Amino acid sequence: LGRKAIQRGFDLPKPLGLNLIGVYADQEIHIGNLALSTNDNPITPTDFIGFGTNTSTVTTFNLRADLWVLPFLNVYGIGGQAWANTTVDVAEPIAFTSSVDQTGTYFGTGLTFAFGIKRSFLSVDQNWTWTKLEKLDEAVQGRVLSFRLGRSFKVDPQKRLAFWLGTMRVKVASQTNGSIA
Repeated sequence: LGRKAIQRGFDLPKPLGLNLIGVYADQEIHIGNLALSTNDNPITPTDFIGFGTNTSTVTTFNLRADLWVLPFLNVYGIGGQAWANTTVDVAEPIAFTSSVDQTGTYFGTGLTFAFGIKRSFLSVDQNWTWTKLEKLDEAVQGRVLSFRLGRSFKVDPQKRLAFWLGTMRVKVASQTNGSIA
């Protein structure tokens, strides 16, 4: 299929790819709808605990290997290492700050569908990841779905410049188990 597409004038990416990717993310955390319980007692909503500024910082590096199995379908695998810090600032009833550092490894897989009409293109990417952090019992599951719509322009016979607009939905497991002293 690839040869037929090239014969018809389509520009296709190389069939194999290898990427080294680094990411740094720093975001605020909103803690709300808090409830407490001890032993077998029922969970009781609480509103007497107030929070200041809470943050989560993650630095990660990963390796991604991908293969275009069809001219419009890319399959890939990713794996990497992450370093995370979560800082929680309790303001009421007693002021204190707690900061937890942990490392983790992750792996995942994904699919990218890409379609082009003349110089315009659409790509849809879906991936699934599992991150095992050292202080949690279970791996944290993540899922990313993204859409991109764009247009490419020839800069010279061998180079292209593309502009695109897209959207992304990231879903990370909202419940974890574990104990952090």
